Amino acid sequence: MAVGLSTAAASSGPSGTLFVANKAEGSVSKIRLSDGREVKRDEACETPHELAASPDGAYLAVGCVAEPRLSKIAEVDLATGTVMGRLAGGVGGDGLAIVE
Repeated sequence: MAVGLSTAAASSGPSGTLFVANKAEGSVSKIRLSDGREVKRDEACETPHELAASPDGAYLAVGCVAEPRLSKIAEVDLATGTVMGRLAGGVGGDGLAIVE
């Protein structure tokens, strides 16, 4: 399974998919688990570090860590790959979860 440079995190998505944060490239890869192939790669933020897919598969929350350790959370629409918005995550945040 080939993905981007400096993989930081992975999160399972709906329907047999896996999302992988490519920290050095600022992108997120979508992997089809049935054959391990990358089917899509989207730019998310400067340094994606943590991922959490929504239970309905509509969006992906991407934890972004930038210097000097100021974090942001990007909401990515999985149908289009578009960043829908960004939230401030504080200083030195690490880890991410979606709670319904």
